[in-house]
Amino acid sequence: MTDAETIRRRGGTVTLGMFLVTLGVWFLIRNLGFDLPGLGELWPIFPCLAGAAFLISSITSKNPDLAFPGTAGILVGLFFFIFTVGPLEWWRMEDYWPAFPLIAGSAFAATWVAGRFRESGLLVPAAVGLVVGVVGFSFTLGWLEGWVMPVIENGWPLVLVAIGLLMVLRAIVSGLRA
Repeated sequence: MTDAETIRRRGGTVTLGMFLVTLGVWFLIRNLGFDLPGLGELWPIFPCLAGAAFLISSITSKNPDLAFPGTAGILVGLFFFIFTVGPLEWWRMEDYWPAFPLIAGSAFAATWVAGRFRESGLLVPAAVGLVVGVVGFSFTLGWLEGWVMPVIENGWPLVLVAIGLLMVLRAIVSGLRA
């Protein structure tokens, strides 16, 4: 067994062990009569723990691809914690849907960073997710009021022009290097 396999196996054992200890302490405290949140409020801990396990595996195995499920799991869990124990209410989920593209964009960006900035192809879905999330929140939460909305409605074709120019410049620069 290689050192990496030993570290990975120990990491999984430690993670499972810590989970069992935490779960056992939680049940023990509840059985002693203390008022703790129930599993109905605490269930988002499971995606958080799964995400943490993926991130630990990503680091110990030096596999940047595991950063995506790790980041996504932690962020999804934290997002749902805001609903189960925090100030947000489920009936307003229609206003908070942009969190999901933001989470996906963040997970792609984390994978790019974990891969030491080598996979530039990850930047496209990262940027799309982050932009869709921010623009989505701008609409659902009413951030775009007054003069901003007409500028966006009329000026969005400039984004297409900018992307097209970047593609042309990149092709020209690549041709000059060859």
